[in-house]
Amino acid sequence: MTDAAFAGGTSVFTKLTSPAAVKLAVAECKAMGRQAFLEHYGFRMAREYLLEDADGHYDSKAIAAVAFGYQHPEIGPLASNQCSGGKGHGHAGWALHRLGFAVAGMAANRNEWPLAEVEAAVDAYLGVLQRQDSGAPFSKKAVVQAVAAALGTRTEKAVEYKFLNISAVMASLGRPWVQGWAPLGNYQRLLEFVVRDRLTYGALGIGPEGPAGDPAEVFVPPPSPPTGGGGHVGPPTGRKTDWSERGARNAELGRLGEQFVLDLERARLLPLGKEPEWTVAVHGDGLGYDIRSCDADGKPILIEVKTTASGIGAPFYLTTRELVVSREHGPSYKLYRVFNFFGERRIYVLNGPLDAACALEPVSFRAVPSPHREDAAA
Repeated sequence: MTDAAFAGGTSVFTKLTSPAAVKLAVAECKAMGRQAFLEHYGFRMAREYLLEDADGHYDSKAIAAVAFGYQHPEIGPLASNQCSGGKGHGHAGWALHRLGFAVAGMAANRNEWPLAEVEAAVDAYLGVLQRQDSGAPFSKKAVVQAVAAALGTRTEKAVEYKFLNISAVMASLGRPWVQGWAPLGNYQRLLEFVVRDRLTYGALGIGPEGPAGDPAEVFVPPPSPPTGGGGHVGPPTGRKTDWSERGARNAELGRLGEQFVLDLERARLLPLGKEPEWTVAVHGDGLGYDIRSCDADGKPILIEVKTTASGIGAPFYLTTRELVVSREHGPSYKLYRVFNFFGERRIYVLNGPLDAACALEPVSFRAVPSPHREDAAA
């Protein structure tokens, strides 16, 4: 614990209000494995009230405690004796359930939208708001139709009402809202949590609590070692797995980092009347970069985003595709390394080719069974 004034207790999880933080904790547990995760943070297996998702079950108290640390890095993850499990007010099961997660032994409210649908609606709404702010044309009706079709479970009228609710949340936070979607109160509480998540982790470091600093200060020089030497190093020696880095590679933190960089690029290009493209959202994660942007002269820039909650010295992982594309495009290919994501977020930039900008260490191989090899062994 880093905050001597912090006091836990049975109601501490009232302060856990970030679905994104919970997803990060679940992803870390998946990377480490359940037993290693519990031993690392000092928790026992839950007897009931397990968090459920498509990949399995997770110990609600441990997940909530680690998620608390993601949302409140100034305090850090809670210890087992600083919080309570169960479904009572302020307990772990209660907190996860109200954030839209399925918890065994706690029935979902069928009258409320589940987390995935709320996130889809909020993301679509904020996309419209961005276009409104930039003066780009858009059709609110077309957006409503697209969201209803994508969800497949909500009518266009229900989607439009949800957008009016989002306007009410934005107004309550003192933020601009989409013209024509007048605020409509009495909204689902989860809607506020998701909107806060998106504003906190996806917009120039400026959330509902206020600015996190001058955006111009976000960019810093890259560290000298190991990125200064270029070339390759020898085979790795035996060492412990860096679980914090593995957790930082999960999809949710990656998405948040990409959104952060995308918003920085939007702000930079707005005076030029240009708009960056989040290529992952349109084409999937296979192009070798995440964002297509341009410089002040209109020349294309391809941006790959690598995000970590750790410091500037944390290593990152490249795919073969990313390396090849960085060679093909040279200086127009840029890797944005986002670090200290849940603290004072900073970015350093590396220009391609990446094997000239980084010291690359082989850590895995792609293996395909060969029948010829098997015959030879026989």
